[in-house]
Amino acid sequence: MALIRTIGIAGYKKSGKTKMVEKIVEKLKKQDYRVGTVKHVPQEGFTLDQPNTDSWRHAQAGADEIVSISPDEVATIEKRSNAELGEVLLGLENLDFVIIEGFRESEIVPKIMVACDIEEASKL
Repeated sequence: MALIRTIGIAGYKKSGKTKMVEKIVEKLKKQDYRVGTVKHVPQEGFTLDQPNTDSWRHAQAGADEIVSISPDEVATIEKRSNAELGEVLLGLENLDFVIIEGFRESEIVPKIMVACDIEEASKL
């Protein structure tokens, strides 16, 4: 099994996590690394799929995994609850780096903590 090189970015909402992820990805891509990202979304009911599209209808019919293939990208949606970060990372072994945004409470990956100010940083 290959070593998965991960960089975790965590902090409170609006602290600059996404901006830091963008900068890290850009720097790594300039060095020709294959880079993936994982984003923690705590909201229940969140989906990237759009209502009434064919892929949405596949999910509504009960498909456990929906793969959409276009000329520019392949999108995979797995319908499952309580996915574990470690399990998801195992599926990304083909990448050189995986940048993880969020998962503030997870101890699986060391993190760079991002804060807006000293007070916020002291709470992390």
